[in-house]
Amino acid sequence: GEEPAAEATREWLSRARLWMQRLDPKATVPPTARLPANAVNWEPAAAVLFVLTHGHFDPRRDVPPPLPQRQTDLISVCCATSDRRRTFHPLIYENFRRQTHELRELVVVHTGEMPSNFFTEKARTDPRVVYRFFPITREAPGSPRLTDEKMGSPWDAVLVDDDPAELTYWEHGDPWAWEIVREGWTRGLKRNVACCIARGSVIAHFDDGCLYAPAYLSRMLAELRSSPVTGDASLSITAGVLTKWYTVGIADLDFRLVDMKRPEPLWEQYGQDPRRGQEKDQYNHGFVYMYTRAAWEQQPFPDTETVGTKDSDFMKALRS
Repeated sequence: GEEPAAEATREWLSRARLWMQRLDPKATVPPTARLPANAVNWEPAAAVLFVLTHGHFDPRRDVPPPLPQRQTDLISVCCATSDRRRTFHPLIYENFRRQTHELRELVVVHTGEMPSNFFTEKARTDPRVVYRFFPITREAPGSPRLTDEKMGSPWDAVLVDDDPAELTYWEHGDPWAWEIVREGWTRGLKRNVACCIARGSVIAHFDDGCLYAPAYLSRMLAELRSSPVTGDASLSITAGVLTKWYTVGIADLDFRLVDMKRPEPLWEQYGQDPRRGQEKDQYNHGFVYMYTRAAWEQQPFPDTETVGTKDSDFMKALRS
Protein backbone atom coordinates (compact mmCIF):
# COMPACT_ATOMS: atom_id res chain seq x y z
CA GLY A 1 0.00 0.00 0.00
CA GLU A 2 0.93 3.66 0.16
CA GLU A 3 2.45 3.57 3.66
CA PRO A 4 5.02 0.80 2.93
CA ALA A 5 6.04 2.66 -0.25
CA ALA A 6 6.49 5.91 1.67
CA GLU A 7 8.54 4.14 4.33
CA ALA A 8 10.75 2.57 1.65
CA THR A 9 11.31 6.00 0.10
CA ARG A 10 12.29 7.52 3.46
CA GLU A 11 14.74 4.69 4.05
CA TRP A 12 16.22 5.19 0.58
CA LEU A 13 16.65 8.93 1.22
CA SER A 14 18.30 8.23 4.55
CA ARG A 15 20.81 5.88 2.92
CA ALA A 16 21.52 8.42 0.17
CA ARG A 17 22.16 11.21 2.69
CA LEU A 18 24.48 9.00 4.73
CA TRP A 19 26.45 7.97 1.63
CA MET A 20 26.83 11.61 0.55
CA GLN A 21 28.03 12.52 4.05
CA ARG A 22 30.68 9.83 3.82
CA LEU A 23 31.64 10.99 0.33
CA ASP A 24 32.15 14.59 1.46
CA PRO A 25 31.02 15.91 4.86
CA LYS A 26 30.82 19.40 3.31
CA ALA A 27 28.71 18.35 0.32
CA THR A 28 25.26 19.86 -0.08
CA VAL A 29 22.48 19.15 -2.53
CA PRO A 30 22.42 21.92 -5.17
CA PRO A 31 19.17 23.93 -4.86
CA THR A 32 18.37 23.29 -8.52
CA ALA A 33 18.87 19.52 -8.28
CA ARG A 34 15.96 17.41 -9.47
CA LEU A 35 15.79 13.63 -9.51
CA PRO A 36 13.57 11.70 -11.92
CA ALA A 37 10.61 9.95 -10.34
CA ASN A 38 12.13 6.51 -10.84
CA ALA A 39 15.37 7.46 -9.04
CA VAL A 40 14.15 5.59 -5.95
CA ASN A 41 14.80 2.45 -7.99
CA TRP A 42 18.49 3.38 -8.34
CA GLU A 43 21.01 2.50 -5.70
CA PRO A 44 21.42 5.55 -3.40
CA ALA A 45 25.02 6.10 -4.51
CA ALA A 46 23.89 6.53 -8.12
CA ALA A 47 21.42 9.24 -7.12
CA VAL A 48 24.07 11.09 -5.10
CA LEU A 49 26.53 11.05 -7.99
CA PHE A 50 23.78 12.17 -10.40
CA VAL A 51 23.03 15.17 -8.17
CA LEU A 52 26.61 16.19 -7.38
CA THR A 53 27.65 16.03 -11.06
CA HIS A 54 24.54 17.99 -12.08
CA GLY A 55 23.38 15.07 -14.19
CA HIS A 56 26.58 14.69 -16.20
CA PHE A 57 26.72 11.20 -14.75
CA ASP A 58 23.31 9.72 -15.50
CA PRO A 59 22.68 6.10 -14.41
CA ARG A 60 19.99 5.73 -17.08
CA ARG A 61 22.64 6.27 -19.75
CA ASP A 62 25.95 5.39 -18.12
CA VAL A 63 25.23 2.25 -16.08
CA PRO A 64 25.14 -0.84 -18.35
CA PRO A 65 22.29 -3.36 -18.05
CA PRO A 66 22.75 -5.92 -15.28
CA LEU A 67 24.17 -9.30 -16.19
CA PRO A 68 21.67 -12.12 -16.87
CA GLN A 69 22.70 -13.86 -13.68
CA ARG A 70 24.84 -13.03 -10.68
CA GLN A 71 28.48 -13.95 -11.27
CA THR A 72 30.32 -13.94 -7.97
CA ASP A 73 33.67 -14.39 -9.72
CA LEU A 74 33.31 -11.30 -11.92
CA ILE A 75 35.99 -8.71 -11.13
CA SER A 76 35.45 -5.16 -12.31
CA VAL A 77 38.79 -3.48 -12.99
CA CYS A 78 38.22 0.27 -12.59
CA CYS A 79 40.46 3.01 -13.94
CA ALA A 80 40.06 6.79 -13.63
CA THR A 81 41.94 8.60 -16.39
CA SER A 82 42.21 11.96 -18.17
CA ASP A 83 43.43 13.58 -21.37
CA ARG A 84 46.89 14.06 -19.88
CA ARG A 85 47.17 10.29 -19.47
CA ARG A 86 45.84 9.11 -22.84
CA THR A 87 49.32 7.99 -23.91
CA PHE A 88 48.99 5.23 -21.31
CA HIS A 89 45.56 4.01 -22.46
CA PRO A 90 46.98 1.08 -24.47
CA LEU A 91 48.98 0.06 -21.38
CA ILE A 92 45.82 -0.03 -19.24
CA TYR A 93 44.16 -2.35 -21.72
CA GLU A 94 47.24 -4.55 -22.10
CA ASN A 95 47.43 -5.00 -18.33
CA PHE A 96 43.77 -6.03 -18.39
CA ARG A 97 44.05 -8.28 -21.45
CA ARG A 98 46.93 -10.31 -20.00
CA GLN A 99 45.17 -11.18 -16.75
CA THR A 100 44.63 -14.92 -16.19
CA HIS A 101 41.41 -14.47 -14.21
CA GLU A 102 38.70 -15.29 -16.74
CA LEU A 103 35.61 -13.39 -15.55
CA ARG A 104 36.53 -9.72 -15.68
CA GLU A 105 35.47 -6.39 -17.11
CA LEU A 106 37.36 -3.12 -17.55
CA VAL A 107 35.55 0.07 -16.53
CA VAL A 108 37.28 3.27 -17.68
CA VAL A 109 36.06 6.72 -16.60
CA HIS A 110 37.70 9.45 -18.67
CA THR A 111 37.29 13.21 -18.22
CA GLY A 112 38.70 15.67 -20.72
CA GLU A 113 38.15 17.51 -23.99
CA MET A 114 38.12 14.60 -26.44
CA PRO A 115 37.21 10.92 -26.12
CA SER A 116 39.98 8.35 -26.36
CA ASN A 117 40.05 6.87 -29.86
CA PHE A 118 41.77 3.84 -28.42
CA PHE A 119 39.14 3.06 -25.78
CA THR A 120 36.26 4.00 -28.05
CA GLU A 121 37.43 1.29 -30.44
CA LYS A 122 38.13 -1.24 -27.68
CA ALA A 123 34.66 -0.74 -26.22
CA ARG A 124 33.24 -1.46 -29.68
CA THR A 125 35.27 -4.63 -30.28
CA ASP A 126 35.71 -6.06 -26.77
CA PRO A 127 32.45 -6.57 -24.81
CA ARG A 128 34.43 -6.67 -21.56
CA VAL A 129 35.36 -2.99 -21.90
CA VAL A 130 32.97 -0.33 -20.54
CA TYR A 131 34.24 3.13 -21.49
CA ARG A 132 32.57 6.33 -20.32
CA PHE A 133 33.78 9.77 -21.38
CA PHE A 134 32.65 12.97 -19.67
CA PRO A 135 33.56 16.17 -21.55
CA ILE A 136 34.72 19.36 -19.87
CA THR A 137 32.71 22.58 -19.98
CA ARG A 138 33.97 26.13 -20.42
CA GLU A 139 31.22 27.80 -18.44
CA ALA A 140 31.53 30.25 -15.57
CA PRO A 141 32.45 29.16 -12.03
CA GLY A 142 29.54 27.50 -10.32
CA SER A 143 28.51 25.65 -13.48
CA PRO A 144 28.26 21.85 -13.46
CA ARG A 145 31.50 20.33 -12.17
CA LEU A 146 33.74 18.72 -14.71
CA THR A 147 37.48 18.27 -14.97
CA ASP A 148 39.75 21.27 -15.29
CA GLU A 149 42.31 19.38 -17.36
CA LYS A 150 43.11 20.45 -20.89
CA MET A 151 44.14 18.01 -23.54
CA GLY A 152 47.15 19.61 -25.24
CA SER A 153 49.43 17.09 -26.92
CA PRO A 154 48.71 13.41 -26.19
CA TRP A 155 52.46 13.03 -25.59
CA ASP A 156 52.38 15.52 -22.71
CA ALA A 157 52.30 12.72 -20.14
CA VAL A 158 55.69 11.56 -21.43
CA LEU A 159 57.47 14.63 -22.76
CA VAL A 160 56.22 17.50 -20.61
CA ASP A 161 57.20 18.17 -17.00
CA ASP A 162 54.65 16.92 -14.50
CA ASP A 163 52.14 19.31 -13.00
CA PRO A 164 53.41 19.96 -9.44
CA ALA A 165 49.85 19.49 -8.20
CA GLU A 166 49.94 15.89 -9.44
CA LEU A 167 53.18 15.01 -7.68
CA THR A 168 53.83 13.64 -4.25
CA TYR A 169 56.55 15.76 -2.69
CA TRP A 170 58.19 15.48 0.68
CA GLU A 171 58.96 18.08 3.28
CA HIS A 172 58.82 18.26 7.05
CA GLY A 173 55.29 17.47 8.06
CA ASP A 174 52.51 15.33 6.68
CA PRO A 175 52.23 15.38 2.85
CA TRP A 176 48.74 13.85 3.02
CA ALA A 177 47.35 16.88 4.85
CA TRP A 178 47.84 19.39 2.02
CA GLU A 179 44.66 19.46 -0.02
CA ILE A 180 44.65 20.29 -3.74
CA VAL A 181 41.73 22.49 -4.77
CA ARG A 182 40.26 21.20 -8.03
CA GLU A 183 37.46 22.81 -10.00
CA GLY A 184 36.81 19.52 -11.71
CA TRP A 185 36.18 15.93 -10.79
CA THR A 186 38.66 14.57 -8.26
CA ARG A 187 40.14 11.11 -8.70
CA GLY A 188 38.00 9.98 -5.78
CA LEU A 189 34.81 11.14 -7.48
CA LYS A 190 35.80 9.43 -10.74
CA ARG A 191 36.50 6.21 -8.84
CA ASN A 192 33.04 6.38 -7.32
CA VAL A 193 31.49 6.83 -10.75
CA ALA A 194 33.47 3.83 -12.04
CA CYS A 195 32.32 1.69 -9.08
CA CYS A 196 28.72 2.71 -9.73
CA ILE A 197 29.06 1.55 -13.35
CA ALA A 198 30.84 -1.69 -12.41
CA ARG A 199 28.86 -4.94 -12.40
CA GLY A 200 31.32 -7.17 -10.57
CA SER A 201 30.87 -8.26 -6.97
CA VAL A 202 34.61 -7.54 -6.55
CA ILE A 203 36.37 -4.36 -7.70
CA ALA A 204 40.07 -3.78 -8.38
CA HIS A 205 41.98 -0.66 -9.42
CA PHE A 206 44.37 -0.36 -12.34
CA ASP A 207 46.09 3.01 -12.61
CA ASP A 208 47.47 4.30 -15.88
CA GLY A 209 51.25 4.17 -15.89
CA CYS A 210 51.43 1.00 -13.75
CA LEU A 211 52.28 -2.58 -14.71
CA TYR A 212 50.34 -5.51 -13.24
CA ALA A 213 51.47 -9.14 -13.44
CA PRO A 214 49.13 -11.49 -15.38
CA ALA A 215 48.22 -13.39 -12.19
CA TYR A 216 47.60 -10.20 -10.21
CA LEU A 217 43.78 -10.39 -10.11
CA SER A 218 43.76 -14.13 -9.36
CA ARG A 219 46.23 -13.81 -6.50
CA MET A 220 44.54 -10.77 -4.98
CA LEU A 221 41.12 -12.45 -5.19
CA ALA A 222 42.47 -15.54 -3.43
CA GLU A 223 43.79 -13.34 -0.62
CA LEU A 224 40.50 -11.48 -0.39
CA ARG A 225 38.60 -14.74 -0.09
CA SER A 226 40.89 -15.95 2.66
CA SER A 227 39.62 -13.13 4.89
CA PRO A 228 38.30 -14.50 8.19
CA VAL A 229 35.28 -12.18 7.99
CA THR A 230 33.12 -14.62 6.06
CA GLY A 231 33.37 -17.50 3.67
CA ASP A 232 31.67 -15.57 0.85
CA ALA A 233 33.93 -12.65 0.02
CA SER A 234 31.54 -11.45 -2.71
CA LEU A 235 28.92 -10.47 -0.15
CA SER A 236 30.92 -9.29 2.83
CA ILE A 237 32.46 -5.87 3.45
CA THR A 238 36.02 -6.87 2.65
CA ALA A 239 39.04 -5.04 1.23
CA GLY A 240 42.69 -5.78 0.67
CA VAL A 241 45.81 -4.00 -0.51
CA LEU A 242 49.10 -5.20 -1.97
CA THR A 243 52.03 -4.71 0.41
CA LYS A 244 54.99 -5.12 -1.96
CA TRP A 245 55.71 -3.75 -5.40
CA TYR A 246 58.55 -2.27 -7.41
CA THR A 247 58.99 1.30 -8.59
CA VAL A 248 61.16 2.51 -11.44
CA GLY A 249 62.31 6.08 -12.08
CA ILE A 250 63.62 6.57 -15.61
CA ALA A 251 65.06 10.04 -15.01
CA ASP A 252 66.89 8.93 -11.85
CA LEU A 253 67.75 5.44 -13.12
CA ASP A 254 66.15 4.20 -9.91
CA PHE A 255 64.63 0.74 -9.38
CA ARG A 256 63.57 -0.27 -5.90
CA LEU A 257 61.31 -2.50 -3.84
CA VAL A 258 58.54 -0.92 -1.80
CA ASP A 259 57.59 -3.02 1.24
CA MET A 260 54.76 -1.49 3.25
CA LYS A 261 55.39 -3.88 6.16
CA ARG A 262 58.91 -2.61 6.79
CA PRO A 263 59.75 0.87 8.10
CA GLU A 264 61.18 3.09 5.38
CA PRO A 265 64.32 5.01 6.51
CA LEU A 266 63.41 7.80 4.08
CA TRP A 267 60.78 8.99 6.55
CA GLU A 268 63.54 10.15 8.94
CA GLN A 269 64.81 12.64 6.37
CA TYR A 270 61.49 14.48 6.57
CA GLY A 271 61.00 14.64 10.30
CA GLN A 272 58.83 11.54 10.59
CA ASP A 273 59.21 8.43 12.70
CA PRO A 274 59.75 5.55 10.19
CA ARG A 275 57.41 3.10 11.90
CA ARG A 276 54.60 5.58 12.51
CA GLY A 277 54.99 7.02 9.02
CA GLN A 278 54.79 3.57 7.46
CA GLU A 279 51.70 2.67 9.46
CA LYS A 280 50.04 5.86 8.27
CA ASP A 281 51.04 5.22 4.65
CA GLN A 282 50.36 1.49 4.28
CA TYR A 283 46.76 1.88 3.05
CA ASN A 284 47.39 5.03 1.05
CA HIS A 285 48.03 3.52 -2.39
CA GLY A 286 44.76 3.01 -4.22
CA PHE A 287 46.39 1.61 -7.35
CA VAL A 288 46.79 -1.73 -5.53
CA TYR A 289 43.32 -1.94 -3.95
CA MET A 290 40.84 -4.79 -4.26
CA TYR A 291 37.54 -4.77 -2.37
CA THR A 292 33.99 -6.06 -2.55
CA ARG A 293 31.19 -3.99 -4.01
CA ALA A 294 29.51 -4.24 -0.61
CA ALA A 295 32.48 -2.37 0.87
CA TRP A 296 32.11 0.49 -1.63
CA GLU A 297 28.34 0.64 -1.13
CA GLN A 298 29.01 1.31 2.53
CA GLN A 299 32.00 3.65 2.14
CA PRO A 300 32.68 5.80 -0.96
CA PHE A 301 36.05 7.28 -1.87
CA PRO A 302 36.39 10.80 -0.45
CA ASP A 303 35.78 13.60 -2.94
CA THR A 304 39.07 15.30 -2.07
CA GLU A 305 42.64 15.33 -3.36
CA THR A 306 45.86 16.05 -1.48
CA VAL A 307 49.48 16.49 -2.44
CA GLY A 308 49.92 12.81 -1.65
CA THR A 309 46.66 10.90 -1.74
CA LYS A 310 43.61 10.41 0.44
CA ASP A 311 42.99 6.82 -0.61
CA SER A 312 43.64 5.67 2.94
CA ASP A 313 40.47 7.43 4.13
CA PHE A 314 38.50 4.73 2.32
CA MET A 315 40.33 1.93 4.15
CA LYS A 316 40.31 3.73 7.51
CA ALA A 317 36.55 4.22 7.34
CA LEU A 318 36.00 0.53 6.56
CA ARG A 319 38.22 -0.47 9.48
CA SER A 320 36.52 1.86 11.98
